Amino acid sequence: MKRIWLLAGIAVGFVVGSSMGREPYERLQGAVRRLGRRPETRKVKDSLINAANDISDTTAESITQAKDKVQATVSSAVS
Repeated sequence: MKRIWLLAGIAVGFVVGSSMGREPYERLQGAVRRLGRRPETRKVKDSLINAANDISDTTAESITQAKDKVQATVSSAVS
């Protein structure tokens, strides 16, 4: 049932967007590009990228430690 509502919403959006023409889309696209060029937006983007890198590094270290622990446990159990 949710899929039907989703498809109906997409269809309505397509029809309304088509009837409005390309100009609103181009205005929105220009606004998004201007927003992307602002220094504040770039700072936020860089902060998010750095945070994601830190999280991925921490996660990789945790996984490596867990793997080593499991290997040690299995080795001692088998021996």
